[in-house]
Amino acid sequence: MLGQPFDIQRAIDLAAASGGGTIIIPGGIHFLSAPLSIPSSMTGTIRIVAADGEVPVLSGGTPVTSWIETVVGGKRVWKATVGDGRFTQLWVNGTSRQRARHPNTGYLQTSGSPEKSGSVWDGQRSFRFQHGSIPSIANPVGTEAVIMSKWIASRLRVDRIDYASGVLHALVPSELAIESRDLFYLENAPELLDAFGEWWLDSHSKTLYYIPFPSETTQNTVAVYPRLTTLLRVQNVHRSEADANSLEIVGIGFEHTDWTRPMERKSGQAAVEVSAAIEMRNTHGVIIRDARLKHLGGAGINISAGCRDIEISHVRLEDFGASGVLIGPRLAPANVSLETRNVTLTNSVILNGGNVFHGGVGVWIGHSSNNRITNNSIRDLYYTGLSVGWQWDFQPSYAYANTIARNDVRFIGRKSNGDGPILSDMGGIYTLGNQPGTIVEGNFICDVSAYKYAGSGIYLDEGSSEISVAGNRVLRSSHHSLMIHRGRNLQVSGNQFLHAKGPQIDSGSNNSGITMLFANNIVTWSSGEAFQPTRSHRQIIAFNNLYWRSTRPWSLRLFGMEPRLWFAMTRDRGSRVANPLFVSSATGEVALDAHSPAYSMGLTDFRLDLVGPQD
Repeated sequence: MLGQPFDIQRAIDLAAASGGGTIIIPGGIHFLSAPLSIPSSMTGTIRIVAADGEVPVLSGGTPVTSWIETVVGGKRVWKATVGDGRFTQLWVNGTSRQRARHPNTGYLQTSGSPEKSGSVWDGQRSFRFQHGSIPSIANPVGTEAVIMSKWIASRLRVDRIDYASGVLHALVPSELAIESRDLFYLENAPELLDAFGEWWLDSHSKTLYYIPFPSETTQNTVAVYPRLTTLLRVQNVHRSEADANSLEIVGIGFEHTDWTRPMERKSGQAAVEVSAAIEMRNTHGVIIRDARLKHLGGAGINISAGCRDIEISHVRLEDFGASGVLIGPRLAPANVSLETRNVTLTNSVILNGGNVFHGGVGVWIGHSSNNRITNNSIRDLYYTGLSVGWQWDFQPSYAYANTIARNDVRFIGRKSNGDGPILSDMGGIYTLGNQPGTIVEGNFICDVSAYKYAGSGIYLDEGSSEISVAGNRVLRSSHHSLMIHRGRNLQVSGNQFLHAKGPQIDSGSNNSGITMLFANNIVTWSSGEAFQPTRSHRQIIAFNNLYWRSTRPWSLRLFGMEPRLWFAMTRDRGSRVANPLFVSSATGEVALDAHSPAYSMGLTDFRLDLVGPQD
């Protein structure tokens, strides 16, 4: 360990040149001037660990110094000269602060776009807004319009605002077509600086303006802005045959990053194009344990092409701008050396994400196989909790044999603070493509909410095939407990699908073959139907399911039929219509009463105590 000031990169280089070693990081915040990098020429194992009893933080930020109190527009404002005129994030006393925004809370609605769009994929450079909804902005250079279209939020640099015609013009097109009633807000203009905790950066003079809360003083306030987009890069690092791992990181914090994305300014579905605090590529044998990642403008951890045997455990990832953990490449690998596989993410908390790119997800798996995502808590995202697969057809895929088990997934679409929903077409757990051997098992999925359509607890989207969905509990989705869009050969068994607002199950259509085996499930709802009645019941093989409508049970229908007719078709053998006798606990959870008819059918209750982090 080197003396203070602690040069972490030099210590890494020395360890790499010496056949490995342990680097002990003392407590406190270590402001990095550049991302740390693990040399690809290293041998042995490098361990980067926290000093005993201490909490070191690797920061990509810079503290703000020398605040000056002034008055701007009749408001008490602080200002400070900063060394960078391009950052988009600010943290004050350990809390994220909002860039000057309108409206301060909630969202505005578009009235569509004056430009024609041939398809959902044809973005536009302009949209209509209601007269009087946008305040007068003298110079919109640097102002961004953040607009939500279906499952993506586009961040559009404003060109001009035509208040007379009610049209906002952007410098680049949106990622998807803009429709009427799409939600949007504006950021980053001095005229929008009007609430406690808001800030605005004059990029030309490099002057930061901030409206402090009444309790904040220039003496008790510590503000940090980001200079780096990535804190650690691990590329082309392979363990030798004699070494268990190439890199171990234990007890380290990672904070304060900004974000980058491609020049065409697209973040992509699930915000997969946005930079991450920790980035790995073509790397084998890494352990990250007891780490804390927070205050990130972009993603958390990106495990990209060619990575294998990566273990992430007991990590807390919170307050991040895009997705939490990304596994695998976006494009199918060209050869076996670029396959990503055998990644474990367990006993971790992923909380409060998608704050800049609202389409970010908690965990994303692209073209990658044999990964285990188990016993994690994932919550408070505007889009999807876990997304698995990255192919939209029935052809063979590199995403197979993935295990998604015993995760606690809550407040997806609408966050626990009540913000949202703002996007659509989402799932607590979402899959794409042909995935033989993939298992979605024993997960608790609660409170998934979409803005316009398709807010589903479990969403098996285009091409989803050869997947087992077993023993999950799905509760209170805004549209469906289970939605299938062009799926095939799915096994759905032993689940509890409870109280979605739309039909509980939308079985979709694959145009050929059997969509799913549906067995040993409990389906309970209060309005509507169990199955989307417009779907073909002939693509389902069902047996031994328990159905119950808690209000007006005499009106219960299965595929639009009275239950006796459905059962008489022998499409659902051994199934019953009966009250499963769910009881609520003091915490609002539900469980089967000891006298539930489910037990006489051989069904078992969901084990909530096995879900989420276990140690």
